[in-house]
Amino acid sequence: MIYDTLYINPLYYLELTFGPNARRPPDYLCEIVEPIMHWSDIRTYTVLRVNALLHLISGGYYSVHAVFFAFFSFTGLIGIYRTLLAVASTTLLDVLGSRLLRYVWLREQAQRVYVVPFIAVFGLPSVWFWGSGVHKEALSILGIGLVVFCAYALITRRASSPRRSWVVLLVALAFLLLLRSYIVMLLVPALLAWWVSSRYLSHRVGLVYVVTYGLSLLVVRIAPLLHPKLDLLSKIVAIQYYYLIFSGSASDLKVDRLRPTLESFAANTPAAFYRVLVLPTYYSGSHWWQLLLTAIENIAFWA
Repeated sequence: MIYDTLYINPLYYLELTFGPNARRPPDYLCEIVEPIMHWSDIRTYTVLRVNALLHLISGGYYSVHAVFFAFFSFTGLIGIYRTLLAVASTTLLDVLGSRLLRYVWLREQAQRVYVVPFIAVFGLPSVWFWGSGVHKEALSILGIGLVVFCAYALITRRASSPRRSWVVLLVALAFLLLLRSYIVMLLVPALLAWWVSSRYLSHRVGLVYVVTYGLSLLVVRIAPLLHPKLDLLSKIVAIQYYYLIFSGSASDLKVDRLRPTLESFAANTPAAFYRVLVLPTYYSGSHWWQLLLTAIENIAFWA
């Protein structure tokens, strides 16, 4: 529908593709916007923007869009893999020393270290699945990969063009902010701690991360006092409330109701990590046999 406006008025297409959404549309766009289900959802509409641009060369064929989205996710995975590989190589040299790598046994160990990032990044079927369709996941992987890769180049001063790396890093963060803001909230403290510990306090890495995340929690606690809209905990509680209302008994995930306090979130954190990193396993849910492949993947990943 967005693409078709190109033949009505090219300016309409440009406004719908690049202009702000989740607002009262101008009168001349009301009739066009009304059938678009996701006009009020900034995250989903961001995916529509990307598809509206791809439609210019795809001819409207879904398979062409799927190829592009697979390329987006593959590019992001390459960024993550190259970063992990560089970190693994640096760590190996620090531990063993470059001279010791001439021994055959140590070279074999080095090759094993290099294989681990490859399997961790490219060996997960669920990543293949979600990264190969026209979903937010492919774009999210692209953004994460660009952020991590550019951040590593800047932190280690290995960027061939620091200015370009900064531009790509900031654009990728802005894109993720539109697509999935919580990813940015998770990335920023980690990147900040990574930068400080690498540049200034390499001998106090653990302390840097503890202080960084402690300050982040302090910001979360103080922010609502500055403005009610900055109450992040209340927003998460509201999201959970609507999830529980709409999922009803259809979900096998049994979650405790959150309260908008750090104490409540801290109490629920172990269960949250367990649900995200471990489930599903063979005993998860009433229809575990439907999740057998995912359970096998999780068990293999942890092994």
